[in-house]
Amino acid sequence: MPTLLYLYFASAAIFRCELADGAIAFSQFPCTDAIESRPIAVSPPNIIADGALSAEELAALSRLDTEMHKQAQQRRATKARTQRQRARESAIRATSCSDGQRRLEKLRDFMRRGYRLEESARLEEELANLREVVERDC
Repeated sequence: MPTLLYLYFASAAIFRCELADGAIAFSQFPCTDAIESRPIAVSPPNIIADGALSAEELAALSRLDTEMHKQAQQRRATKARTQRQRARESAIRATSCSDGQRRLEKLRDFMRRGYRLEESARLEEELANLREVVERDC
């Protein structure tokens, strides 16, 4: 791995500097005392084609690449599952909300028309439960 980091940083910017005495110098920073200082386009080395990696390192890179692809695929699948689950929950809430509202209105209508005294405790409890369902789901 240190070899990979070295090669990565080795591909940093390089500046060609023409000094006052006519000499040419190369630097990783722009030259301040030069007549001309311009960056040189240098492409990063192809470490795989250049044979800079051993067979073991290439195998490790391949395993790492495969694992990263698997993890990305798992994240995408989990995200899709989560979105589907949220959509289902939203649909259930909407159905539960409208059902709760409908049942609440039906109970209120029944109670407005009148009921027996022995039914009052049960009806008040059912009314409280339906209000809680509507508040939670709507």
